[in-house]
Amino acid sequence: MRYSVTISTPNTTYTYNTDTTDANGCVTARTTHVVEVVGGSWTYSF
Repeated sequence: MRYSVTISTPNTTYTYNTDTTDANGCVTARTTHVVEVVGGSWTYSF
């Protein structure tokens, strides 16, 4: 499963979570990421 996030608003703080799942699809860990967008656009794919 792929995700792509694009932020185009300057001076914005964006928070997102990525989950780690086991073989059965159960969430085993969740990581919170905080990204500060200073200017222009910012794209992250995972």
